[in-house]
Amino acid sequence: MKAAKTSGGYGRRLITAVILVLAIFATNRAFAQLENKELTNYGKDKEFFYLDPLIFYNQENSSARLDVYVEVPMSNVQFIKKSSEKRFEANLEYDIIITDQDNQIVSQETNTSKISKSNKEFKNASGSSEFIIKNFYLQPGDYDLQVEVVDKNSGTSHTKTTPITVGNFSEGDLHFSDIMMVSNYSYNAENKKTITPLVTRNVGDLNKFYLFFEVYNNLDIPLQKSFRYEVYDKDNNEIMKGDINYVLSPGVNQKIEELKTDNMLSGDYKLIVKDNNDNTVAKKDFNFKWSGLPISVKDLDLAISQTIYIATSDEYDKLKKAKTKEDKEKKFIQFWKSKDPSPGTARNELMQEYYKRIEIANERYSNYFEGWKSDMGMVYIIYGDPSNIERHPFEGDSKPYEIWDYYDINRRFVFVDNTGFGDYRLTTPIWDDKVRAY
Repeated sequence: MKAAKTSGGYGRRLITAVILVLAIFATNRAFAQLENKELTNYGKDKEFFYLDPLIFYNQENSSARLDVYVEVPMSNVQFIKKSSEKRFEANLEYDIIITDQDNQIVSQETNTSKISKSNKEFKNASGSSEFIIKNFYLQPGDYDLQVEVVDKNSGTSHTKTTPITVGNFSEGDLHFSDIMMVSNYSYNAENKKTITPLVTRNVGDLNKFYLFFEVYNNLDIPLQKSFRYEVYDKDNNEIMKGDINYVLSPGVNQKIEELKTDNMLSGDYKLIVKDNNDNTVAKKDFNFKWSGLPISVKDLDLAISQTIYIATSDEYDKLKKAKTKEDKEKKFIQFWKSKDPSPGTARNELMQEYYKRIEIANERYSNYFEGWKSDMGMVYIIYGDPSNIERHPFEGDSKPYEIWDYYDINRRFVFVDNTGFGDYRLTTPIWDDKVRAY
């Protein structure tokens, strides 16, 4: 598909209209209609639950504390409607088992969770998650952690197992806890930190993220220490590094560090923190994955071309002029981050909605070419489902035509099938100086 450039005035007007229409929460009508048109491939790559075990030191009882963080996306859980109560319910069971190297159980805990939502809450539940945090006190040694989550309504069970090594925090002068990844943090009215753990360890939807950890000074005097952090991609290429300097008081020192994702592409990463002697004192594996894209969006060139309806002329030109795969992906990620209506969260609602509409346009309006390129597909992607459709397929004195009305924006679009083969074209362009050709 080719498109002529828009002039500055029309371009600004177009992008404003698109943002207003696609701004996700401006209207619930589009979402209500999309609910009934589920994409067959959307979200199949999601894990049923996410697990992030973290080890800290509890100086009060001189033992290590294992914090088990579990996140279950509500979109993975089966809800059953309770007609008598007009509510939707889900039932989950969590079974956590810790075994030593002799395969002996050293700790076990089972918990159940009943999730009840009203009709309104249920409609908005797909973007939320259920979180649990469980604490276990362990002696130094090697362990295996097994977490099983059972969806009682569907009868499905999902298990993850990971090795755990607990060091001796009481030996030596200085120790680091494990690193917790954080999507957001702030201070409350009492000036205390409020943090949002990133249990998925996926930073793909964030402009920046945070590292929370504790440093334990076992001496009775403050220590001035310097550390270096390094971030490597899956090919062991260093993509980020920096120095951090601390004055560490005796006891527990809580620290927060901010990292940006500007230079990251899709893939797995490893963060390593080293002391001045080049010894690794902490490390963390994480990944950069755009959770909002359907699995079908595997062709980056195609995904870039499909931004034609939401990008300004300058933005579109920059995307199309990118030559290498790395440059294309970097510019593509930066483009969508600039459109994120909630940059402090792990979801880019605008990007998700946009590519869902492209998928639906392909399913509904494909004919001689892909549905997203068709006139009907274009209008649907920009404006969503019409308020009303008049279909006239067999008018004796005219060619087949459809009238789409959007009451909330006072717009009407007329499509005519000039060929008789379902190739409906707009009788009037959406905007005057945008020319579309195939």
